[in-house]
Amino acid sequence: MSHDCIERWKHLETSLSSLLSSIASQLDPSSREIVTEFIESREYAIALEWLAEAASKQGIQLWEA
Repeated sequence: MSHDCIERWKHLETSLSSLLSSIASQLDPSSREIVTEFIESREYAIALEWLAEAASKQGIQLWEA
């Protein structure tokens, strides 16, 4: 894997982790744990899907429609 790809993956992981942290207090613990596991496993697309769904259930809008 090239250095550029590694840097992109690190940036993605950091960004997802930061997003999760910013709304963590508003999510239920099981959702936080699942999203954290996906991030740690580098399943970033699944982590984002779960995070978006958990946020939506709590009335949190992550991005404009």
